[in-house]
Amino acid sequence: MTDANSTVGTLSCLSSLALITVSGADRFTFLQGQLTNDVTKLGNGLMPAGYCSPKGRLLATPRLFQEGDTIGMIVAASNADYLVKRLKMYVLRSKVTIERAADREVAGFVGSTPTNLGDGALVFELPCALPQARIAAALPSGLGLAIVPKGTACAGSEPLWWAACAAAGQSWVFGETAERFTPHAVNLDLIGGISFNKGCYTGQEVVSRIEHIGKTNRRTVLLAANDPLELAPGTDLTDNQGQVVATVLYGAKLADRTLLLAEVSAETAQSEAALVTTAATLHRLPLPYGWTRTK
Repeated sequence: MTDANSTVGTLSCLSSLALITVSGADRFTFLQGQLTNDVTKLGNGLMPAGYCSPKGRLLATPRLFQEGDTIGMIVAASNADYLVKRLKMYVLRSKVTIERAADREVAGFVGSTPTNLGDGALVFELPCALPQARIAAALPSGLGLAIVPKGTACAGSEPLWWAACAAAGQSWVFGETAERFTPHAVNLDLIGGISFNKGCYTGQEVVSRIEHIGKTNRRTVLLAANDPLELAPGTDLTDNQGQVVATVLYGAKLADRTLLLAEVSAETAQSEAALVTTAATLHRLPLPYGWTRTK
């Protein structure tokens, strides 16, 4: 495994992420009817959002950005082509063009911003993990994403980036986990990924119902194991009685330890006790946000 310290501040090519672009005069109106967040408030940084099925289950968790007359959507590569095809089904008469970028790719960095980004690169900072979580997982401060020309040299560690992203509590839905989670279950409401004041969008009835009930029965927590584990997105973790106690959003293996985000019951999320599974004993680490938000 690459020494994490040697790749801090170095660009990492994130092959598990891809870029979709939405351009045209109706791009804001179109996406406003598809995504959980208020796209009209998209500024200069990244905006988290959810793309749901009519049943309110997440198909993707795009990070949105503006670039000229185009809105970029950073999504999981494992279902990027499916998302393009599905979004195109709803274009109808809207003046938009939707495509997967072929000449650019998604990269990331941990620590300071790399200096070798080259011309035309776009750089975005992401929220960082709490010091307690970073120290426990031996992670540096600083986390970001970059859109770079295809073929840009990358010497950084992709697992290190994903570990830092998990520590920052940034949920992502992959092809393997599409339609497994609601937006609340992956804490999308806690990281600013849902607007409860906008108009209708696909799946809104379900999302609004969970919000107005005032509680969700599932949440996502940050867990750490003192073992190198291979945990694919969507892996169900069971206890010694065979009961599923957590479902993996994603994880990252770093040398002799593993960091992961996992969906658990709301009751488990409130507990500080370790989660004992047949895979390993998973210790709790704090997320950089609480279970309630200011409305």
